[in-house]
Amino acid sequence: MARNKFDVDETLETPFDIRHLKRSLVYAARYKKRIALSLTLSAVGVIIGL
Repeated sequence: MARNKFDVDETLETPFDIRHLKRSLVYAARYKKRIALSLTLSAVGVIIGL
C-alpha cells in the first residue's frame, strides 16, 4: 500500500524537537540577507497582485 495517500495521515517517527529547528537556523543564518530579501519581494508581489 502506498504511504503517501491523501486520506491517510502518517505518524511521525520522532516527535517534533525544538533543537532540530535551532540547528537548522544555524545553517540558514549564512543566508539571512537572501532570505529577508526573498520574503520582502514575495510580500511586495502579493501586494501588487491584490
